[in-house]
Amino acid sequence: MAKLFPFETEDYSSTKEIVHDWLWGLSESKYQACVREPEMFKLYTIYIDRNPVVWTRHIGDLVKSLKEASGIEDEEQLYAILLAFSWLSSPAYAENGSSLILNVNLKESGNCSNQG
Repeated sequence: MAKLFPFETEDYSSTKEIVHDWLWGLSESKYQACVREPEMFKLYTIYIDRNPVVWTRHIGDLVKSLKEASGIEDEEQLYAILLAFSWLSSPAYAENGSSLILNVNLKESGNCSNQG
């Protein structure tokens, strides 16, 4: 995932292309990590899935990277893009993470009445 931090955008002419390639880079890097080091990938995934603080930071870092790359300022839109992509690319992951994405997004935007 190193190429997402930062994601180089100088060769792009549209936000749509940037978001597409950023998401492709995310997917490809996770796939390559799984192929190269399946046991480490599994351990990392279990660790993140069981640790909401780490998971929240991970998603926050991804949103920040996508925001910087795309220039999209609306963080709700960025969280929605990640949520939609996770449902399409890995439904099992999305099933576990969607409530956390929504909860983090609502807390950060101030739209969540239940802050605890």
